[in-house]
Amino acid sequence: MLIVDSHVHIWQLDQPRMEWLTADETLHRLHRDVLVEDLQAQLDANDVPFAVLVQAATDSRETATLLRLADHTPSVLGVVGWAPMTSEAATRQALDGWPEPSLLCGIRHLHGWQPDGSVLADGGALDSAGVLAERGLVLDVHMSDPAVAGEVVRIATAFPTLSIVVNHLAHPQLLEPSRCGEWRAAIDVMAEHPRVVVKCSGWATRLPSPDPALVRPYVEHVVRAFGPRRIMVASNWPVATASGATYAQTLRATLDALALSGENLRQVLSGTAARVYGLDLPPGDDGVTRDAARPPRSG
Repeated sequence: MLIVDSHVHIWQLDQPRMEWLTADETLHRLHRDVLVEDLQAQLDANDVPFAVLVQAATDSRETATLLRLADHTPSVLGVVGWAPMTSEAATRQALDGWPEPSLLCGIRHLHGWQPDGSVLADGGALDSAGVLAERGLVLDVHMSDPAVAGEVVRIATAFPTLSIVVNHLAHPQLLEPSRCGEWRAAIDVMAEHPRVVVKCSGWATRLPSPDPALVRPYVEHVVRAFGPRRIMVASNWPVATASGATYAQTLRATLDALALSGENLRQVLSGTAARVYGLDLPPGDDGVTRDAARPPRSG
């Protein structure tokens, strides 16, 4: 089946705000430039025709670079960039600074990372989320703490037409299942909001090897809570390779953990990403009905 990898990165170490990478010795395998040509080689080798580029640096200049590269890379169908979420004015200024039309499909917030910090809990974030809803852009949320689910619900309630994509299964404590009660509760409360979806990704960096048996109970809980039409598969390449796993191993283990088939599998592999991000798949490749309530995005 057609696969849209909904979460991949490229970067250059001299980009602004990339200190998080070089400062972490556990990510030593990633202390290098990762170029769009490197990404394309991985996609080709694994028969993955399309991907969504996601920001790695909390700086609008990186987003401008990703948008330029996406324009010349047929396999990249969309870009999830970064913009400040501190006020309506700050968000508008960043969005207006990029060319139109463009492949921008969303903005990602990284809870706990600077300069984002805990901005989702601040009043200005609601105004910023309103700008994203107005422009038909998705809000991606990187949450390392289940308590952030409350902020996701607050925004989802205020803007029911805004799609919110929770990254990386909301980061369950895979090696400490006794601590996952709060995570399960967070998944359940977010699932009550129909435009909140989840990426099945990010788990490989938290395990010594990509063992589907270790992540399967968490994936099963997400599938029960959200259903396949609100889950999208993603590799989180190259971050997923930090523990030594390859792209192919991570993708195969993710599919094994999902254990879906038929239409349910098609939704997770491409349908959800195409629908939520508004991606333009080639005719006949998607069979996707886009969300009618979602306003056209800029570009």
